Amino acid sequence: MVFSISEIISLVLATLVLVKLIGITVNQKGWMNFAKGFMGNSALFSVVGVLISGVSLFFLLKELSIVQIYASMAVFSGLVMLSFAAFPDLIGPLVTKIAKKKNILRKAWLASSLWIAFTIWVLYTIFA
Repeated sequence: MVFSISEIISLVLATLVLVKLIGITVNQKGWMNFAKGFMGNSALFSVVGVLISGVSLFFLLKELSIVQIYASMAVFSGLVMLSFAAFPDLIGPLVTKIAKKKNILRKAWLASSLWIAFTIWVLYTIFA
């Protein structure tokens, strides 16, 4: 059986999701300690995020258009929102705390730049 690029990426993500869910089920505290340590290292977390995004985008663009990829991001964004909605007592104060910071777009310059670039790319592709 030969898998397409999108099937391989989906298979990797599905495996990681299952590992995460099993990890949380078997040892919630251990999993959360791992996550806290990983997410607590901003540089490592950023590098891994850029690598995952970059490699996925590189290969997905061989099968899909940027518009299709961006549309699938809407599905993912909805899932993230659903996940956050389960913890309003934590997310609300976090958003308030972030909103009080000055220059939040500058602090998140890499993510902000990528969102802007992808948005312009998508709009250009749709309207050009």
